[in-house]
Parts: sequence; structure tokens; C-alpha cells
Amino acid sequence: MAISHNVNGCTKVTFKALDLGYSRDGVDIRLEPKWAPIQSDCYGGSAGAPSDAQFMGAVATVTAELTNYDLAEVEGLSSFTSDALIASGTLPVIGTLARAGTLAEILVLTGTTNTYTFNTAILFHSQSVNKGTRASIHTLAWQCWIDADTTRVLFAIT
Repeated sequence: MAISHNVNGCTKVTFKALDLGYSRDGVDIRLEPKWAPIQSDCYGGSAGAPSDAQFMGAVATVTAELTNYDLAEVEGLSSFTSDALIASGTLPVIGTLARAGTLAEILVLTGTTNTYTFNTAILFHSQSVNKGTRASIHTLAWQCWIDADTTRVLFAIT
């Protein structure tokens, strides 16, 4: 196995088929496995240490700081939905489901050496933007889930 430095280069961020822009210092992808502890009387019961853990899937959290971006597209994401009829800053109906509603979309991170595709991405985390005399940085963060219970694909790398 060769050990080398890996550089993805400039990363373009595309969400719901819209080119949002390019990242600053790359895009952070954090993979988090989900485990369900199994308690046993042999290890102290419900108050004791788990006797085992059951794997229950994983989620990915993707965070991108955009310094070169399409202002209208990025501001449109403040409605947290793909519904083009909802104005920026206006929220979808309270109680809307993420996967079954209009909140989950495809997130694609395109670099010079590879592309990451997340088929079920939700703007699940806070967004931030600085406004002032310096160039604005718009920070977006998604939570990405497996595409389906049968295929269990969290992301693909091409």
C-alpha cells in the first residue's frame, strides 16, 4: 500500500443541482457511526457497562465555508427547503419530514482528484454568514444519511 499526500484541490459544492460555489480550505466530512448499546445482567444490567453494541448505521456531517459563491443561491438555502416558491428566510411548514418532504437533496463535492456524492443530504445544522467590508464567508453544514435501508450507501467516491 502506497502512502502519499492526498490533495483534493479546489472543491465545488453543488446542492439540489445548484452550483453554490467553491470552498475555502476544503470541505470537512465527518463520519459518525451509530451504535446501540446492549445491556446484560452479566455486566451490571441497565446501570452497568454494555456487554456489546449493535451497529445501527452511520451519518456524515459535511461542513463547507464558501468564499466564492452564488449569493442568490446560497441565500435561497435559508429557507431549508428545495421548494422554489418559498422565499429566502421563510421556513417550510412546521412538521415537514426531511426525507419524505422536500428537505433532502443530493450534495456533490467536486474536487480535482475525486468527487463525493451524498444522495440524502439535509441542511441540518446552522448556517452563518459574516457581513461587513471584508469578503463574506458563508458557512453551510449538512447531515447526510444512507440512501435506503436495502442499499445502505452513505456516499460514493468517483
